[in-house]
Amino acid sequence: MHWYHAPLVGPMGSREGKTLKSQKSFAKATLVAFACFFLAPLCARLLAARPQQIKKVPVLTVGIKVRQEKVRIGSTKGLRVFDGHSGRKLFSKLKPKPMLLRVDPKGFLIEGYGVRSKIRVEPLKGSLLSVDGHRYRGNFVVEEDRFGKITVINVIDVEEYLYGVIKSEMLISSPMEALKAQAVIARTFAIKHKERYTKIRGYGLSADTSSQVYTGVRGEDPRGNRAVDATRGRVLTFKGNLIDSYYHSACGGWTLNNEDAWGGSPQAYLRSRRCGYCADSAGFSWKISLTYDHILEKLLEEGHKLTSIRTIRTINDPKSGNRVLVLVIENGKGQKRMLGNMFRLAMGANVIRSAFFHMDESHKKSPGPMAKASDTSAAEMKMRELIGDYLQEVSAPRELVLDGCGSGHGVGLCQSGARGLAELGASFSEILSFYYKNTALSVFYK
Repeated sequence: MHWYHAPLVGPMGSREGKTLKSQKSFAKATLVAFACFFLAPLCARLLAARPQQIKKVPVLTVGIKVRQEKVRIGSTKGLRVFDGHSGRKLFSKLKPKPMLLRVDPKGFLIEGYGVRSKIRVEPLKGSLLSVDGHRYRGNFVVEEDRFGKITVINVIDVEEYLYGVIKSEMLISSPMEALKAQAVIARTFAIKHKERYTKIRGYGLSADTSSQVYTGVRGEDPRGNRAVDATRGRVLTFKGNLIDSYYHSACGGWTLNNEDAWGGSPQAYLRSRRCGYCADSAGFSWKISLTYDHILEKLLEEGHKLTSIRTIRTINDPKSGNRVLVLVIENGKGQKRMLGNMFRLAMGANVIRSAFFHMDESHKKSPGPMAKASDTSAAEMKMRELIGDYLQEVSAPRELVLDGCGSGHGVGLCQSGARGLAELGASFSEILSFYYKNTALSVFYK
């Protein structure tokens, strides 16, 4: 940058005065340039650490009825129906009786009114829409999906959406500070993932556990609504960005690093830490038995290429209370390794409730040969035909006994632990900072 002096002339004042004035101007400009050069990077970093604040509450699209042959849509007082493509008003319905929408070869029928591939349904002021008898806030978009079925999408702002989430995701009898913490992480998750399924499904979030459980007005509770209102617009951020705010029911005493649950890159705010506040939760301890044959069957269903199972052993993490990190499945030809949490999901999340378990082989039944896939057991089938009951007796399926604790994937906030911390007097911000290290509680909108 080149600096130069302007001619010292003007309508008024002496040459000395004008020189002094010019010098002051030069000094001021130099100071500004210095600030811009040296302070701008610092200011940029400070601004980057703050989340972008918006004025409007984000709007979500939630698939509440998917791949349906027919649905009934009504309203407590009345509704208006618009063409989903042109926006043109089609008709108003001033009676609470629901209207029937059903699949048609050309789209879907609205009680004989006509055939449409996409409509928008809005309630009259002071009214709530319903689908198949269940009420929802916001509006509906009803469209024909790629399977030729009907999908109902709830278009709703995130705060009203959260009213229908809190009770479904956390015990509503939990202390208020725990409910506030749940509201913050549910809001963070919803906003960060609001376009999660848009390209493939036509809506951003599902209404089940693949996003968050959302049940509309029937899932609301005054305590949950107060928790949402008390934390309005607040989200969790890391270096200015919304975090992946994973949560689970009970960690079993230790939370889990995100990469140890699903693989991928480590997240600095999703680190394993000792909890110890969830041990008194209902159903904390559990015990199940699984046969080798059943395990092989489930792994084959998941697409794992195994022909048999000879042994199963675990690799545990002493830094997270000996939680199972990896299962090693061996057969006569080699071995297959799986993350403990992925094995849990393959068997069924409601079957193996967490990857926090101790595994023993049962000795109640006679040891038999390796579990084999059905397509490799022709010789065994022939032998069964020849000697029947005797073979059955000596080859009874081996069993694994899993003695475990906790429930869920173990990453992020432990809901039972959050309740325990709140009962000890922790605030919702303290609960969040405990489970999500180095994060900031930020205001995303007001």
